[in-house]
Amino acid sequence: MLSKISWGQFALAVVVVLLLYYLVIGISLYRDKIRELLQKRPAQPRATDRETQPKPKQAEIDIPSDLVLIERMINEVRYEILPKAGEHATKDKLLIVFKNYLSGFSGQNLPTPFKTGINQLIAKEAASQCDVFIDPAEIAELW
Repeated sequence: MLSKISWGQFALAVVVVLLLYYLVIGISLYRDKIRELLQKRPAQPRATDRETQPKPKQAEIDIPSDLVLIERMINEVRYEILPKAGEHATKDKLLIVFKNYLSGFSGQNLPTPFKTGINQLIAKEAASQCDVFIDPAEIAELW
């Protein structure tokens, strides 16, 4: 009898049984929330939830424009600046090039984590494309 059941049929049966099992468990655990969703009434926060939850802070940075700027900087460093500097560029030459490049972004007020990430990317790309080791702290001084 078991030889007439293929592995595909067995796997399908196991998946169906597991889905039914998790559906029953989910319904039993989240019965109240499901009922609220079906009634299309937003859940009312309990008094204890309002007191313990911190108020959301307003975003201090415009994330989309900052991310677009960071992406542009990454692409320029990887595909324009370092390839133009060449494989035989020296550390001093690269520092001058990066100082000129980063001076254009001094008024952007980028958050520190973004600057740190750019510094690490520049150091990594300089090592991989030009075989020049630059410490990210040296690049941070160029901002």
